[in-house]
Amino acid sequence: MGHKARAQLTAGEVHALITHLEERLATVAVQTQPEIAAKVVALVNDRNAAVADFAKVVRNDAVLSGRLLKLANSAFFAQRSPVTTVDRACVLLGLERLRSLAMSFYISRAAGDPSDDLSKRIWGQSVFRACLAAELATRTGLARVGEAFIIGLMLDMGVPLMGKLLGPKYADLVRQSTSPHRLFLNESQQLEFTHVDIAWALGRRWRLPELITRPVERHHTKPGEGAGADDVQRLHRVAYYAGIVVLDAATNLPTQSSPASSTAGTTLGIDSEELASSITRACGEYRAVIGTFNDVATALTDLDALAALAHCSLTDGLEECMKQHASADAPVLWTFGDGAYITLRRTSEGFAAAVLLDSAGEPLAVQRIDACTPREALSLLGVEPAPGDPVDEFCAAVARFAA
Repeated sequence: MGHKARAQLTAGEVHALITHLEERLATVAVQTQPEIAAKVVALVNDRNAAVADFAKVVRNDAVLSGRLLKLANSAFFAQRSPVTTVDRACVLLGLERLRSLAMSFYISRAAGDPSDDLSKRIWGQSVFRACLAAELATRTGLARVGEAFIIGLMLDMGVPLMGKLLGPKYADLVRQSTSPHRLFLNESQQLEFTHVDIAWALGRRWRLPELITRPVERHHTKPGEGAGADDVQRLHRVAYYAGIVVLDAATNLPTQSSPASSTAGTTLGIDSEELASSITRACGEYRAVIGTFNDVATALTDLDALAALAHCSLTDGLEECMKQHASADAPVLWTFGDGAYITLRRTSEGFAAAVLLDSAGEPLAVQRIDACTPREALSLLGVEPAPGDPVDEFCAAVARFAA
């Protein structure tokens, strides 16, 4: 790509740069923290775990979140509007598919180095920025809290990859930079690309919606004066503030109770008291999120052992799923306008269950109906009925099937 500094590139050169980075990232693994992987293993082993339990863990890993969002937005699921939150993606994918995807992802990361200090530090800081972005979205009345969390998680995710691509010289640059914005300026003036470019390229590789990628791409560009006219602009404001807050390297929390309060006022329209309250709530959320990994953080750090355990867990889960489908009654198929195929089955325990099938008739997700209504079961399977869809027929069939 040459040796011009990023700040000197023309618009055409920037486009070529991002394309080049997309290609390079195809061969570079993003570091995975064993705490998250171990928590996923624990959920795989817990047959009572729900989709919401997986979503709560998955949303703290930017890379896995991106993979699931990419899949949920694929043509196969044919959603009428982009899937922009991990919670929605997890619901759409279904519990069994989610188990397999999550663990397959972590197994594929077994060759990584979870002991990398920069990766571990940035992961912790990214979780805080995600909590802060979500809190600021709530505080400012933005109905995009889930998207704000993902954006916050992605703001610094390019930093560890910069270290992998550039080596020791980048680690020196990180140490010399006193704030996130200073790091970005140093990258722009001294390097061919920045950590923002990495996040931009990853967003393109994952085909994430503009609602998420645009605020991440612009988060070191100061927003214009006045309120944003749309959700992308409002999320940009949230990302800009969440991305400039200086965090303590040891705690991953802000070094001040109301950091950059004047910027918060002009960018988000909140005063120092509201900001202090938001920071406090974000810190509490961060501690709660990090606390969910404390019980497994030291119990499983060998990723080879993790892969072996995951293989056994997945095998058991698939065998259980096969038992459920083997005991099923003769199928009746309902087709919904968004491309979903639903049938009814009876589990090995005798419970009625709705099953989401792919176009080849293979099960994608299973939802028991004893604890929810038929319409709720469709929603939990990610089905969005359109006018004319056989919802009433399905509900009547469920009543007969469960009788």
